[in-house]
Amino acid sequence: MKKFVITAFVLWATVQKLCTESAYTIAQALDVTPVVLHTLQHADDVTSAVFSPDGSKVVTASDDNTAKIWNSVAGVPLYTLQHAGPVRSAVFSPDGSRVVTASQNTAAKIWGSHALLIKNYFSNKKLPLAQQALLVTLNTLSGKKSGGLITKRDLVDDIKLNWGQFLNINTSILFTGIPPEVIQALKIIYNLDDDIF
Repeated sequence: MKKFVITAFVLWATVQKLCTESAYTIAQALDVTPVVLHTLQHADDVTSAVFSPDGSKVVTASDDNTAKIWNSVAGVPLYTLQHAGPVRSAVFSPDGSRVVTASQNTAAKIWGSHALLIKNYFSNKKLPLAQQALLVTLNTLSGKKSGGLITKRDLVDDIKLNWGQFLNINTSILFTGIPPEVIQALKIIYNLDDDIF
């Protein structure tokens, strides 16, 4: 029995030492000086800045009468949301699909997301076949490319392969009639190369 107690005590002391050393290593790793990753610039004072729920975007509000939605990884602006007066605050909805901004000019605005714009536009059942093919192809390529840039060649090759018997391939007809804000949303959501347009 005495041997068991001593062994248990040695084992407990070893576990305690390992935990203490691990905690110290973690504390050292966390005790670093912060580094500025990006400067998100406005023309006037910034009044608020908030991350989206998934951390992929930041929304900022400013006295320059705008709020901006930024890509938090690249530090580049995705959208500028215009008000008639200084914007005091801007926050994402809990699911990240909308942004609400509050301005000093007595206005608050709710803004929709890219995904919502695309969903609303493409939910129309009377879309031309070319646009139906476009959405299916973009979803397919997005999975194949895992977020990589989709080029004109990718788009044409995939449409020829899967839709060739139904469509005369011309990338300009794919986007004909789609509102500019939906095209912009498609570019951002699907990471489309500028050579497509």
